[in-house]
Amino acid sequence: MSTTSVITPFPSNVTESSLIKVLHSHRNIIDALAPGNTSSQYISGNSSMNGSPCVYHVTAPTPVGTSTYPLTITNLADGVDTLVQPKPPVGKLEIKAKWRVEKGKLIEDVIIDGNFMTKRMAKGNVEKNHPGKHAELIQKASCA
Repeated sequence: MSTTSVITPFPSNVTESSLIKVLHSHRNIIDALAPGNTSSQYISGNSSMNGSPCVYHVTAPTPVGTSTYPLTITNLADGVDTLVQPKPPVGKLEIKAKWRVEKGKLIEDVIIDGNFMTKRMAKGNVEKNHPGKHAELIQKASCA
């Protein structure tokens, strides 16, 4: 397994509750985790109940076409947990993350499981792209 964290402070004009509300809007999380997704289909769960996993099937572009895979989002009082299970062309990949809002920061702790190649690619993607995704989510919260 491989782990990484992305920590982004947010400005004082953004409240913790407004940022949590943005995270609880699953469309925002789907767009952050599957940029360029062409569709997402709700499968199960109750997004209005904290602790209830909601499962979506997300279709997104890949280097070799498109792929449809499950994405699970669980709302919690202080953020969300996510589980992405994409289907890479080689091996398997599972990305678990805890998105928490605390003490003026958006904290994303990520655990990546897969083979050497998929873990390395996924970790690089998180470290390169997720600070920008955090900024987008914080911007949405500042407008709320």
